[in-house]
Amino acid sequence: MKKNITRILTLIFITQVLLSSVFLITNSYGTPIEAEVGFGTVPIIDGVIDVANNEWNSAEKLSISLFPDLVNQSDGLPIDLWI
Repeated sequence: MKKNITRILTLIFITQVLLSSVFLITNSYGTPIEAEVGFGTVPIIDGVIDVANNEWNSAEKLSISLFPDLVNQSDGLPIDLWI
């Protein structure tokens, strides 16, 4: 009898968690990230490149190296960064 009650309570708990997470995820909204910069125009990082707004017309490609440690900066990972 205790085994059945434990199973029923576990099933009810799992069902509650699943149902509440579905409603919480569905009703949530993402907000764009706004960054403060000391130069140029402030970017709004929302994951969407707006072609109509010519968002990338003023972008410049900058080649930088990501360093694995600060002591030996000669063997970094070279990447191209658009700013």
